[in-house]
Amino acid sequence: STRLSTRHQWYVAGFYKLKLQRFDWSWRCMYQQQVQDIYSSDFGYIPETVIRNKFTVKYKAAYYPWYRFTPYIAYEAYYKTDNNDKFGSGFNRSRTFIGIFYAFNKKTEIEFYEMYEHHFNTNFPPRNFVTGIGFSVNF
Repeated sequence: STRLSTRHQWYVAGFYKLKLQRFDWSWRCMYQQQVQDIYSSDFGYIPETVIRNKFTVKYKAAYYPWYRFTPYIAYEAYYKTDNNDKFGSGFNRSRTFIGIFYAFNKKTEIEFYEMYEHHFNTNFPPRNFVTGIGFSVNF
């Protein structure tokens, strides 16, 4: 059977970026809270709180036509801070990314990536393989 699930979330994030020669290093730390199925489950009103840390390394090529391509790798770890289930607080999910950006010009780019997501410290942990595409325009 199919059912609709409603989620509400908010977050605040901080970033640190460092450029070393052709490499761009970045770290994002995000504090996130989410409630799910507020009126249709016993625990829907209790927020799930996680701290997400993502580390990314991008490589900037120097010469034409390769300077339009920016390959990257990234790793993100989820740390659950609440104690709402039998597993308690601790790391419960990780994501590993590999991808590439292609810049059409200074304002427009497209991204292709593969992501592997692994859940742990949970009942029946899923493993997800995601292929993604993104398009962005900066104003």
